[in-house]
Amino acid sequence: MSTPLRKGHSLSKVLSRVQQVFEEQISPHEVWVKAEISSYRKHASGHHYLDFVEERNQSIVARCKANLWRGQADIIEARTGLDLSKLMEDGRELLCLCRLVFHPVFGLSLHVTDIDPNFTLGEIEKRRQETIAKLKKLSLLHLNRQLRLPRVIQNIAIIAAEGSAGLADLQNQLETNSYGFKFNWTHFNALVQGAGSPSSILKVYESIPLSEYDAVVLIRGGGSALDLDAFNDFELNRVLAESKLPFLVGIGHETDRTVIDEWAAKSLKTPSAVGAWIVERARDYEVAISTAYQGIMELYRAQIESAKASSQERLNQIVHYSRSNLNETLHDLESMSRGLSMLYERYSNTKRERLAQISNSISRLSKEQLVDRKHEMQDLGHSLDRYATEITVRAKSHLDLVEKLVDVYHPQSTLKRGYSYLRKGKLIVTSGDALVKNDMIEIITEAHEIEAVVQKIKEKDA
Repeated sequence: MSTPLRKGHSLSKVLSRVQQVFEEQISPHEVWVKAEISSYRKHASGHHYLDFVEERNQSIVARCKANLWRGQADIIEARTGLDLSKLMEDGRELLCLCRLVFHPVFGLSLHVTDIDPNFTLGEIEKRRQETIAKLKKLSLLHLNRQLRLPRVIQNIAIIAAEGSAGLADLQNQLETNSYGFKFNWTHFNALVQGAGSPSSILKVYESIPLSEYDAVVLIRGGGSALDLDAFNDFELNRVLAESKLPFLVGIGHETDRTVIDEWAAKSLKTPSAVGAWIVERARDYEVAISTAYQGIMELYRAQIESAKASSQERLNQIVHYSRSNLNETLHDLESMSRGLSMLYERYSNTKRERLAQISNSISRLSKEQLVDRKHEMQDLGHSLDRYATEITVRAKSHLDLVEKLVDVYHPQSTLKRGYSYLRKGKLIVTSGDALVKNDMIEIITEAHEIEAVVQKIKEKDA
């Protein structure tokens, strides 16, 4: 008995029937689908092609192709104001309104008719908060702000996209500032937008010789919250937050803040604002230095005037003391001179009386004795003349010596010979007993007045 031949259905017929069932019962219905984009491309025609995937425990549990036609994409962009090519990046999760479509050749796919941007923005904020929490747990959230930021940021490493408007704005602020300050800056080119920007920024950062710079500036020229999502990447923030240099960021946003804004040493709204802040910081330092210099000069001038007045007063005191000492010395010399004159007169009178006595005796002596006495008297007269002359010479020599001593012991002469004297307040110090440790004293030399502090007083060895 022969086995009857089975009649099968063609593949196209079977799949066409599946297509018919989809079109009649499934495709007319739309459903909100939440899925992650595993790959995305935009065709030159304006159509968007995506691969959706769902993972669970690091394993793929579902995968499906999807498309968004150009016409429908234009409607969504006009309504939301979003650039869908920036929204649909690899690794981003979307919430899409889809129709399930089956085609005998292309199989099952999702036809996207709408996108909820609030879901994506919420996921971005969730990711931002998660990254902040991780950095906080690692004690990295405030690390960069604890670094010492120089008063003048002279050498600057700039991470920015080549040819971007933000880079041009920053350069203009630094190079054409009204104060004429000169800054040394180096541009390091990196992607600052899109899924590849975190890895690009990290690669560029690792190439910077940090020891040659005062700070790192990271800028970009504005954008939406979607455009800024790259700056919420955890690995990017972890590495940069551990930097040994302060980070200055101007990512070009007015209201939205990225994770980098939360830990950077200085966060500003735009690249221009970063440049202006660097310039004004240098200006503040210049003003502080100038003000301090003026204060020092005013204090210096005041001290000079005070020193001049004090020096004049001390000079007047020295002149007064010198004149007083000179007058006392002259008075002593006059007294000595009068004493010598009286001594000479008494001595002369004594000798004359002795001569008179001898003369009287001579008249009573014999001629022989007279001759002897005459000789004796002549000798005595000669001795008297010599002695008188010697006394006069000695007196004159003594007077000369006293005059020289007056000159020698005059305070100014003493100073000229390299000596000095001490003064405490307005009194001249003649003994160490008048001083104690830490006394302020003045050392007076011929050309200077030196202020000093007494450190130690000890008895001079005998």
